[in-house]
Amino acid sequence: MNLDYEGEKQNEKRIIIGIIYLVTLSSISGCSNKEENDSTTNDTIVEEVLDESTDEGKEDKSEEAESPLDALSERDQKLAGNAIITPYIQIILTNCGKVLSKGENMYGQLGNGERTNTDTWSEVEGLENIVGIYSLGNIGSRMYDENAFGSCYALNSSGELYRWGGNILTPEKVTLFSNIREVKSIGDLYIQCESGEKYIIIPRFNLQHDDTVYSYNSLPDGAELFGYGSDGYLMYTNNQLTYIDVDGLHQYGSGESFDEILALEDKIKNILPLDITEKIENIIPCSYQGFGGATMITDTGSVIGVGYDEGDIVTEYRGGQGIKKASLNYTDFLLFNNGELCASGDNEAGQLGDGTMTDYFDGYLTIDEAYFSDFEYNHSRKRCIALDEDYNVWGWGEGFGVSPEIIVENTDFLREG
Repeated sequence: MNLDYEGEKQNEKRIIIGIIYLVTLSSISGCSNKEENDSTTNDTIVEEVLDESTDEGKEDKSEEAESPLDALSERDQKLAGNAIITPYIQIILTNCGKVLSKGENMYGQLGNGERTNTDTWSEVEGLENIVGIYSLGNIGSRMYDENAFGSCYALNSSGELYRWGGNILTPEKVTLFSNIREVKSIGDLYIQCESGEKYIIIPRFNLQHDDTVYSYNSLPDGAELFGYGSDGYLMYTNNQLTYIDVDGLHQYGSGESFDEILALEDKIKNILPLDITEKIENIIPCSYQGFGGATMITDTGSVIGVGYDEGDIVTEYRGGQGIKKASLNYTDFLLFNNGELCASGDNEAGQLGDGTMTDYFDGYLTIDEAYFSDFEYNHSRKRCIALDEDYNVWGWGEGFGVSPEIIVENTDFLREG
């Protein structure tokens, strides 16, 4: 398929987004607790959306207290770190650093001290100043257990990590490491501490085991680690890409205790260099054409697929321009820098979001309900979750429906402290 695509949207859609901001701000009181003139705030937002603000307007804005929507928008507009969404469980991080949850709760996934399902938001207990939330395992998937037993993790502004779910009914502090500088979702959780120590948390696969922690301090300084299906990792450093092949890490790596830190080096079979000369901006783990693999985005916004073919790692240059994120599989998704999300391929669960269950291979369909900043496609469950530029979370495909619908509204992210 040709990935070249030039989005053509009218300015009227940006104006509509500005109007949505106005309606939202006029109906919500925020964390600033500062009474301010609605017309002043609204004018500022509209000027930003239409890119018509003056220097004087910018100076005035800097002197005003932040609106709730402004504070929320300062975050990185990605799903990982802000929301955990399935058809059965929804967990979100509010603009005030609290975590809200609703849905099924047999194993304490909602973190409210109970096992009772709820359709209304409840606060995850004992968490303050949270800056990111993440999930591991089968939380909300019903793939292996109808009530799901994966774990949730939350990082606070002091670099402390908490976890709950999997029969942990309220969050408990993880004491294995401290002063965490970064948590990144790579299928697993990749953790870097201020001390330079590096860890990977591997999810459990049944209730008799627990998530497992591996150290990997031999990772070069400045190297980035990315997921690669369930078969290994991709490491990117100094414009060099290498594949870390591990032995049974995910299939048999979950232990009975969370207290022991294992050495990832003991599981590595080999590290193979990949012959890719382009500068890589983003790597997204996925099952590439049904096998373990990843999708890579270059600095020019083109796409490279990496996958297995009869035991060998192969690369496929798919071209394109201006692409921010992609997932290449039996169903392809492309997110462009202008916020347009496009899809093509298999559609047996309505994952193309076009209102049908008919496959489409004649180019790409545009999901034009909104401008999007991020998406996640679950190949095994055939559903897509996307975050729009207004912080609404959309869902479609298995468990949702054949047309995109808002699962979590941006107003749900806004709470008073």
